Amino acid sequence: MGQIASNYRRCQRFLAEFSFDQETIGRLILQLLPQDTLCLCLDRTEWKFGRVSINLLFIGVAHQGVAYPLVWCFLGKAGSSSLRERLRLLRRLLSFLPKERIQTLLADREFACTGFLRYLRWHKLPYTLRIKAGSRVSYRGKSRPALQLFRHLRYGQWEALPKPVKLWGQRTYLMGGYLKTGEYLLLITQADPQQAHLRYAGRWEIETLFKAFKSQGFDFESTHLTRAERLESLIALMSIALVWAHKVGEWLSQTKPIPLKNRAQAHTDPTHKARKLYSTFRYGLDHLRQLLFAAEARKNELHACMRLLSCT
Repeated sequence: MGQIASNYRRCQRFLAEFSFDQETIGRLILQLLPQDTLCLCLDRTEWKFGRVSINLLFIGVAHQGVAYPLVWCFLGKAGSSSLRERLRLLRRLLSFLPKERIQTLLADREFACTGFLRYLRWHKLPYTLRIKAGSRVSYRGKSRPALQLFRHLRYGQWEALPKPVKLWGQRTYLMGGYLKTGEYLLLITQADPQQAHLRYAGRWEIETLFKAFKSQGFDFESTHLTRAERLESLIALMSIALVWAHKVGEWLSQTKPIPLKNRAQAHTDPTHKARKLYSTFRYGLDHLRQLLFAAEARKNELHACMRLLSCT
């Protein structure tokens, strides 16, 4: 127990005394990604520690089932982020990511607002944003809630309007779908509205990031950190660890693919899509954990995994 407590204090001192430059880490992560256009995800995660709200805003890049974090900030309050906080984070990202590499920016209803849409259009940044059903749009000379344009859809149907609508004073394309859950999904985008729902599906990869940071990976909530600078330093370390674990999982999958759930059902039912037994991140994380517990005996394997973080 004494050794565990001593290691814990070393970690505390490390986070107290060292800071990490997000731009440097963001550039490193970008170098480890394929050098093509990127699908960005904006979202936040929040939990309570006593009376303190731990509320973190992220922009990550969707990649193979998870979002790699690029920039983040501690909001220091409960609830939604402000427009100023979102734009500050986006500007920080654009300081090292050329906008030409952005395929689209994905965000949920919480983030779509007048100022945010105006900023994206003014800076010619591609976007695919979900809007609230009651958002009023002007279409073919008539103003109405966006939902009214898609009331005729049935379960599982999607439709993209052929001409732009006017929303919050901005011209944008609009697509709507009626989900099998009984909920409507309304998306705005600057171009190619017929594919908006396919692009938006990538937003769920940032949810996988949050799970990896918390319950299904690093157990972030158990650290009980509440100070902004220490939280952001720990996120920097976890970001590198997450990317490393995911890269290792991808590498392992080339020779030993992840087993599938319900494989027998997939053989008998052609419409059934078999899912992986565990994520690529978890595959890599479990392998790294085994190597680190036997580092001396398996040092060659560990060195091979470390080379996956090389940008050369």
